[in-house]
Amino acid sequence: MEEDFREMLGKLIDGSIDVLSRFEDMERDKVILEAKKALEKDEDPTIRGNSALVLSHFGELEEIKDVLIGALDDESWIVRHDVAIALGEIGDETVMESLVGLLDDEELEVRKRAVESLGKIEAPEALDHLEKYTDEESLQPELTYALKVLGDDELLINCYRNGNKEVREIAIQALGDRGDNKDILLEALKDGQWRVREEAVKALGRVKGKDVTDSLLNILRKEDNEHVQEAAIKSLSEQEIEEIPSELSEFEEHEKASLRIAWARSIGKIGGEEVLEYLLSALFKEHNPQVKWGIADALSSVVNSNKKLVYEKLDSCDDHEKLMLAYALGSAGDRKGIDHLFEGIEHESWKVRQKSVEALGRIDTKDMNKRQKEYSFKSLLRAMDDTDKWVRASAIKSFAKLADENDDLIKEVKDKIKLESDEDVINTFNDLFSD
Repeated sequence: MEEDFREMLGKLIDGSIDVLSRFEDMERDKVILEAKKALEKDEDPTIRGNSALVLSHFGELEEIKDVLIGALDDESWIVRHDVAIALGEIGDETVMESLVGLLDDEELEVRKRAVESLGKIEAPEALDHLEKYTDEESLQPELTYALKVLGDDELLINCYRNGNKEVREIAIQALGDRGDNKDILLEALKDGQWRVREEAVKALGRVKGKDVTDSLLNILRKEDNEHVQEAAIKSLSEQEIEEIPSELSEFEEHEKASLRIAWARSIGKIGGEEVLEYLLSALFKEHNPQVKWGIADALSSVVNSNKKLVYEKLDSCDDHEKLMLAYALGSAGDRKGIDHLFEGIEHESWKVRQKSVEALGRIDTKDMNKRQKEYSFKSLLRAMDDTDKWVRASAIKSFAKLADENDDLIKEVKDKIKLESDEDVINTFNDLFSD
């Protein structure tokens, strides 16, 4: 085997070079051939193990399956460990029996990787084998992840009720993702670990019912962990609530900014003129800029309930709050504050510039007069030269909405992107304007 190839294999584990990308520059058949030789004959177990990983990345199932399965009898657990990972990466049910054979390996790390890989290949038949290991504490996290993929509610519930805090968190997250498991989610609200309660609360946001609403309100009354509180506020907003509960109102002036933001966004989803008045009052009382923008986001959901009131506030408030109300109106498709958005695009704060750009993109050009329409495109084109990449990316998104299929306008954006160097901005453009 060529020395440079072996050297590359040796460096795969220590991150000294991006080895996989180096292999991609080589002839594929040669990579497969040399990696097979290394797996079968090299004296260094690290080299042999890394060869298995390379084979799983470049090889097709039929050309590498036999050599990988043959390596499962390697005397080094390092090799068996990496082969277990490689078989999972292949993702084919035909390797299931080989992975099952590793579940009784003498080395714990090998058994863990075998369980994970059985989950990756998504073979329902693997459940019969994994079920035998549900009481093995050392495999609980990996087993729970595998069950999450394979989808057995009964075993996941068993993991939750008998597992440690890490396993309980994974199990509740999985059960929440899988639909109708309301009873176990409600049970988990009493868990002693706050992360488990948080996952249960998040999942209950996707479940409807008076008992769910009552349980979430009870969390707000009794819970003292801010992460669980925030999750409960967000999940409560997904319930069918017609007026602001007193338990939710308590968070309007909470000391934690994140909870005040969650409160605003939650009541914004309730909607109605009363909520609009609450949010306007909170906007003018609030001093934290981040919270004020959170309130402005919430206002965009309810401004249509009484636009006249919002217009009055827009005419009478200070410049910074004018920008926020203009953002709320623009986000709802209203052009009343559009001149303030133009000013916001030139603001010293990147966050204000980004918000102004976003709102401008939500106003239909059919509702703009000629001056507003022309200035909108000019402002967004200037924003594509902004020093902040997120402002530039937002400007591209908004321009795409307003330009629709205008070839001349789209050409201007394409000319701009030729000078762009940031990958995130380029990806935004490609997502929107790819042919």
